[in-house]
Amino acid sequence: MVVSFFDQLLSALQPSLTYDITPLYQNTISASSTTTMFLPISNVEIKTTLFSIPDNKAPRPDGYNAFFFKKCWSIIGADFIATTKYFFYTITFFPNSTRKDHYVWTGHPSETFTVAFAWELLRERKPTNTMHQLLWYKGCIPCQSFIMWLATLGCLSTMDKLHITRIITSNTCMLCDQHTETHEHLFFQCPYSTFVWNTVSNEAHVHCPFATWDRLLQWASTVYMKKNDITHMIARLMLSTIVYFIWHERNNRVFHNAFQLPSATVDAILQRIRIHITNMGYDRSQSGYEYYSADSILLRVRINPRVFICKIKLPLYCF
Repeated sequence: MVVSFFDQLLSALQPSLTYDITPLYQNTISASSTTTMFLPISNVEIKTTLFSIPDNKAPRPDGYNAFFFKKCWSIIGADFIATTKYFFYTITFFPNSTRKDHYVWTGHPSETFTVAFAWELLRERKPTNTMHQLLWYKGCIPCQSFIMWLATLGCLSTMDKLHITRIITSNTCMLCDQHTETHEHLFFQCPYSTFVWNTVSNEAHVHCPFATWDRLLQWASTVYMKKNDITHMIARLMLSTIVYFIWHERNNRVFHNAFQLPSATVDAILQRIRIHITNMGYDRSQSGYEYYSADSILLRVRINPRVFICKIKLPLYCF
């Protein structure tokens, strides 16, 4: 409504006058004054105008009054003059009385305003993080992806962080009771975690680069990038499931004083993957979804009194 009002007000055609009204305007701009208005702005004019502003007034609403600019003129004077000239010299406004006023969106080459164009212009752009492919995908388990996300950021409350904040007195790993519990140690270097990784890898006929936690994440995020490939989905699911159950076992020991053998954790991990895959309902014609009698993981879901058996072939390098 407001835009429409000013559109009609400013773009309305001026009525033609049948009589001379120039005598009504006695004080007019001379030709010499008009020429002066198009002359370049000098440094002296900019400084004189600024110093004519009272000390308690501000040339712009940023909290700095004229007193600040005057006192710091020896430091910021050159920048202030350059900014002022840039403002005036970038204005290319030439009134055209024969053309109707119209709106132009300069944020896009099409000169058309849309919310999408405005968002792309205002939002801060950062490099794409390929790690998101390991976390959020079709068929992911949200709770596992959330823990995996925190682990990739190093934001889980491991013992080393709690010890620094003096919440606890010991920073020893709850799984091995030997070393300091950090993200790197808990999920990759701890003997408990190493046994889980190796056992699940052997079960799936997997050979992944066991070097560091960060290297494993980077490797997996670049190798398993396909969204609709079930083998890539299974690899991402296995990674998040292992991380989730290691963190779950750690929390059980901290809060419930309940201990579980590494072999039991491996069984729980495989069972979680089996149940989730059998309930996903993938089309068998999709890439990677085939039935094999060898070199595959037997996915057995026992639902009393019936037993459902599903075999899914996993790639050689899958994690």
